[in-house]
This record gives sequence, C-alpha cells and structure tokens, in this order.
Amino acid sequence: EELKQIVEREVMKLPAKYRVALILRDLEELSTEQASNALGLTVPGLKARVLRGRLMLRESMVSYFAKAKAGVKQ
Repeated sequence: EELKQIVEREVMKLPAKYRVALILRDLEELSTEQASNALGLTVPGLKARVLRGRLMLRESMVSYFAKAKAGVKQ
C-alpha cells in the first residue's frame, strides 16, 4: 500500500504529456493504438512519451529504493 502511494505521488509529479501517456498505457491499460488516438499522437510518438515517462518515474523512485535497501542491510 505504501509503495502504491509513493508511485502515485511520483507519477503525478511527471510533466503532463508524459504523465497522461503513462497513465493511459500502464494504469488504464489502453492499447498503444487507443492511447495514441486519444492523445492525437502517432504510435511512435506515444511510445516515446511512455518510455520517457517510465524513465523519469524510475529515476524519481531511485531514492526510495536506496532507502529501502539500506534499511534491509541494517
């Protein structure tokens, strides 16, 4: 539950164009074609936004995982 809250908070910090693409694909589970049509993007354009959004999210989550890993070692 705590991890879910952290992920949701970090997703909401993403720039809108990446956040919306990520939400449509990963949370709403729309197909690539459906999400690209909904946003008026080409399929490659949508894929690029989703990838960048995932990378930004992963980068923002590094500190949480580093803290959790350090806590396990102690």
